[in-house]
Amino acid sequence: MDAKISAPASATPFVEVTRSRDPAAVAATEFEAAYLGSVFSNMLEHALPNPAGGHGEEMFRGVLASALAQEVAEAGGIGIAGSIEARIKEYTK
Repeated sequence: MDAKISAPASATPFVEVTRSRDPAAVAATEFEAAYLGSVFSNMLEHALPNPAGGHGEEMFRGVLASALAQEVAEAGGIGIAGSIEARIKEYTK
């Protein structure tokens, strides 16, 4: 039995969501990505290395952490960006 999950017809396409023109939203998403980058970097630092990975794997862990963080933040994150965006808008009224 194949179950397919699809987005509702009213869902905004991913590209439009991530390319918000609102400076507060962009700054909040960037802040969340920076925070998540730190979290993922710490997580990957303590992950067991792949024996086949070698020095190259160690070199690119930071790049992987950054890429993961950016993707997670742009896909809705973990809830930090919404709070930060609200505070930014309070201060810029």
